Amino acid sequence: MIIEECNIECIDDVKGVIESTLSWFHAYYATTCIELGRCRAVVCRDKDAIVGVGVFYIVETKPMRIGVIYYVAVEKDSRGRGIGKAIEVSIEELMDMEGIELYIATTRLDNIASRKMLKELGYSEILLEDLDDDVREIIEEVTCAYEDDVLYIKSKNNTNIEQLRGMLLDRDNHQKIRELWNVLCYSPWIKLRRRR
Repeated sequence: MIIEECNIECIDDVKGVIESTLSWFHAYYATTCIELGRCRAVVCRDKDAIVGVGVFYIVETKPMRIGVIYYVAVEKDSRGRGIGKAIEVSIEELMDMEGIELYIATTRLDNIASRKMLKELGYSEILLEDLDDDVREIIEEVTCAYEDDVLYIKSKNNTNIEQLRGMLLDRDNHQKIRELWNVLCYSPWIKLRRRR
């Protein structure tokens, strides 16, 4: 099993795995983000087959930047072998090289496998419904996670939800997040609506 960063040159592999495991809708957002140069991607090869992918991006907030794990997808017949965990760890290592100390991810309550994996990797779980409306809205903006119920946080410097809250509500950071949201979430959504 080999995991490697590949970005635009493997966009078809990313699209294929996310489309087959999640949906065309998720594949559209992941590939649009890569095409825009905002997201980076990794693929996991087992022999010559692509069995999993990961997509992530970095948010330029201060005093620390946030690494967002956008998608981790593993082909159905390859699940249960630790591939998702290996992809997640590889993404963290790539972000570590960029000096990222705070990672966030979101998922659905019914995604038991992802929730278990993230907890095993040291992420703290927070139900989005337990957050203030303003913080939940910013989390949704920074992650484009309008279908998700659960936030995961992992920090090298023990950043907790209150510190994250303060950072997200900072006016300059919120402006950066809003600009990112417009590029990664809103504009692609508008393009989809125009196609219909």
